[in-house]
Amino acid sequence: MAVLPDSIALALPEEWDDIPLEKAEYRAVAKKQLQALKEAGLNDRADLRQFELLMELGHQLATAARVMMASSLVALMGNSEEEDDTTILMANLIVSGFLREDLGTDVPLRAGILAESYSRRAPSDDEKARYDLIEPPSICEIGGYEAAKLLRLMSLPPERGVDIKQFIQTYLVSVAEGDAVIVLQFSTMNFEIASDFSELFEAIAQTLRVLYPDDRTFLDDISTIDAEQVAEPVSGVAVVGDAEAALPDDDETGTRR
Repeated sequence: MAVLPDSIALALPEEWDDIPLEKAEYRAVAKKQLQALKEAGLNDRADLRQFELLMELGHQLATAARVMMASSLVALMGNSEEEDDTTILMANLIVSGFLREDLGTDVPLRAGILAESYSRRAPSDDEKARYDLIEPPSICEIGGYEAAKLLRLMSLPPERGVDIKQFIQTYLVSVAEGDAVIVLQFSTMNFEIASDFSELFEAIAQTLRVLYPDDRTFLDDISTIDAEQVAEPVSGVAVVGDAEAALPDDDETGTRR
């Protein structure tokens, strides 16, 4: 019987934070971030409302079934020398996993099959959102596994006069010999710098490490090292590779699992 990996690991820049899954904790974090944006001088009501709606959408996705991890970035970027000219930078990452049997299909979840399926607009738009392909689906390699890559525009129905649109970059990583798929879905509302975010999303995705229960980790390797060879006590989590080299501009990275 096919199973999902025991765990996954991704390297994220330190500015990214986990999305709280518990409702009360999420609301406290969202309120704190909203207050920080106001104190930083962002007072445009439309921008703040869009931020609230996208935060809520990120939390809804993070609490969906089969989610393995969820993280978000919220920051401000100055557009010019004028103090009031600022833009909210916002991005989400939702990682989930699905078994082929759970999806009710006998077709292997291979990257090529998944890419072909989405090129034919299947699955189609759902009742809550419309998805438009920006580029045809393509095949790439993520963490040593074949993956289907999707670049899409997601549009939500207007909410209280605010149109919600997001740039979505998704990787459907085929694992367990096509019996399961790991989905990395990145999103941002910042279309004007979508190409920059796309490069960042790609760099983060390339740090993916997939671990099964019997796989070796670096802890297995150090267990044979003589104590005198270890300069400091060793601690850590699953191997994530050279993530710092993969991320642009020498960003510091943290480990998420």
